[in-house]
Amino acid sequence: MPGLISEVDIQRACERLRTVLPESFPRQYFGRERMARLERIVGTKLTTHFLLDLLVRQQGPSLLAERPRRIGAQQTSVRRLLLESLDDEALRSLFERVRGREAPENRRSIERDLAELNWHRGSMTALRVTRALGLPDAFAGVKERNGRTSVYEIEPIGALPPLKAFQRGILREVRLLLERRTRVMVSSFTGTGKTRIGMEYVVDQLLAEEQQPLVIWVAQKGELLEQACDAIEQLWPWRGQELGEPLQIFRYSEGSRFEDELTSRPTLVVASSQQLVARLGSEDPFVRQILARAGLVVIDEAHHALARGHQTIIEEYERLRRPAQPRTLGLTATPGRSNLLNPEESRLLAELFGQVLVVPQVTSAGGALGWFQSEGYLSELRHRSLATPSQVAQTLGKLKRIDELDQTGYRDYTKSFLEIVGEDSTRNRFILEELTRLDAEGRHMLVFCCNIAQAELLAQSLLVQGTPAGLIHHQIDRRDRHHTVAQFRRQELRILFNVEVLTTGFDAPRVDTVVMCRPTLSRILYEQMVGRGMRGPKMGGTEWCEIVDFTTNFGKFQEPQAWEAFWREWRRPESEELGPVFEGLGWEVVPAQPEVEAAPN
Repeated sequence: MPGLISEVDIQRACERLRTVLPESFPRQYFGRERMARLERIVGTKLTTHFLLDLLVRQQGPSLLAERPRRIGAQQTSVRRLLLESLDDEALRSLFERVRGREAPENRRSIERDLAELNWHRGSMTALRVTRALGLPDAFAGVKERNGRTSVYEIEPIGALPPLKAFQRGILREVRLLLERRTRVMVSSFTGTGKTRIGMEYVVDQLLAEEQQPLVIWVAQKGELLEQACDAIEQLWPWRGQELGEPLQIFRYSEGSRFEDELTSRPTLVVASSQQLVARLGSEDPFVRQILARAGLVVIDEAHHALARGHQTIIEEYERLRRPAQPRTLGLTATPGRSNLLNPEESRLLAELFGQVLVVPQVTSAGGALGWFQSEGYLSELRHRSLATPSQVAQTLGKLKRIDELDQTGYRDYTKSFLEIVGEDSTRNRFILEELTRLDAEGRHMLVFCCNIAQAELLAQSLLVQGTPAGLIHHQIDRRDRHHTVAQFRRQELRILFNVEVLTTGFDAPRVDTVVMCRPTLSRILYEQMVGRGMRGPKMGGTEWCEIVDFTTNFGKFQEPQAWEAFWREWRRPESEELGPVFEGLGWEVVPAQPEVEAAPN
């Protein structure tokens, strides 16, 4: 259940709604087909009482946010039905307090107006409406849950464990290369601390620049930007003591605007690529100012950098920065794109980052993965593939095609294919039984689903059995996603269902089970999903992680290989060593030897 809503508040809301909502409403709200699938999976008919409880838990602080839509035979919503339950005096009073003007004579006009009212969580208007409708204050929501404002400061007071030897080696090579180059890419396995390495170099630049030091950290998703904030909040209190000044953070995403001029103090701008591109298009002076000042731009999850906009950011940065030296650092686990057998896009990615790729130089008969596992940096992967019974073979045969290029350039299954697989009740019942068994063992599970409908069905099915589970997808408010992920990290929730959001940048070190319900044709997406459980004991993770595969993913891709997958495809036939330019790809590989002796920062 999203948000900070207590069990007492849930029960109070259910009691209030039972006095107002028609008995048929909860079933109509979820839809006849959804209810039929849910009841087939759990094997029982669900009561109205239970469905109302399920509705309140699922919607949480968004319960009153929805505008009227087709539910059953009418256009309505929970908010509209509660408004209709108010007497004339209470309804008119609420309108006048919210709208600040005299209420119309027509009652229906008042109900329609307030039902269509824009809902801003945590606002005074939301609180007034929530109270007037007889629900606990928690259902008005809150404005911000992570304590970070758009601009804030970090004081230089604190300590942090030193980098690992292989991390120091990578950082050393980045420092050397970006003295004479303008663009460099770093690749290492998910869970080996790329964000920490990148942020160490960020601090290098902030400390080295004598006048108006500024760095920009760019990512596609809000979760990645918050992870960057986490990293700098841990690092600056330690390393910033050398400078003795607070670090100013600008969180430039989700429509943020900054009218004030930048100060001369050390500044980190944490920005979404979408926001930067949009503001460049509108010629926002703030964006042009930060690009001209930035001594470094970091592109997180840089395998996405061929997506529309990233090239614009890098090119505009270098144009505005000169004649001072621009520096661009990319971070990724997989320095390639889409299909390994068609290297053209990967070649373009190499060109975008100056064709320089820094990777950890490790020696092991088991390859890089074996070395990281033997050293305790990555967990031992245990794989279990489960053949699932299915009802959809005939339906799949009717599809004209099952694969396509998605908006980021990856070839993967179509949404239609994933929808058919995700709604298969026989398959979902089998998955539910296995999840229940794993939960009884106390597993900490991250579950990747085909689509939102499947994730909601499985989460609801577990709730029928009395097992709470978290749910993350892009339609859920970012604040609720943040809270749910925090609960999962604290192990208050042991099961977290995910659709697309947590394939990159998600850090929950104690995951011991990754469950794959979603098939994929993309090696990169596969490695990102598996990587969520790979953090080993020396990185705060687990000794082992089981990959429970309800798909054929493992059969296609086997164990994660990160950059080595591309190395095997494009190495020169006469050479097995890192170092030469990948044939047909264009990366100049720079192997970073571990730096055994701790280097001063």
